Amino acid sequence: PASPLVVGVLYGALAALGWAAGFVMANHGVEVGFAPADLVFHRFAWIGLFMVPFAARMGVVRFGGIGWGRSLAIMAFSGPPQSFLSYSGYILVPLGHGTVIQPACATLFGPILGALFLGETLTARRMLGAALIVVGLIVFGIEAITTIGPHGIGGDLMFAGAGISWAVFGTLLRQWRIPGM
Repeated sequence: PASPLVVGVLYGALAALGWAAGFVMANHGVEVGFAPADLVFHRFAWIGLFMVPFAARMGVVRFGGIGWGRSLAIMAFSGPPQSFLSYSGYILVPLGHGTVIQPACATLFGPILGALFLGETLTARRMLGAALIVVGLIVFGIEAITTIGPHGIGGDLMFAGAGISWAVFGTLLRQWRIPGM
């Protein structure tokens, strides 16, 4: 059996690859003429239909024990609204902004929300990491204004909103003790 460190690194790399591929496909979809709403529809409608039998087996009334209220909250922060925000950013700024800003904001706000709502401690190491992320985000903001124009900040803020939304989603899963799967 592989060590937990090796498994963790492998899963982390696969997650990063999957997230990067999703960004590239979304950007390509916008470039060839799909509206963000079209991309959201195709991302969620088909897999949603595929998942209906599994959802029915888990129990539709209580939504697999999670409940409809929590399910809707989770969906709002990790489903179509979050994806629409992310895909809309590609109308205003290039791929590189989405691939950096969204995960950076998720990484930045995860510990902040954990400290505020879950009682987790913000260590000096985490605060240093957060400060470095903020510096990087500022550099992207300056680059957006100087090369793209003021509307570039709008795209960057859409990606930031999508990343923060993802951090809220993760915080809700931890708060409500819901497994990610």
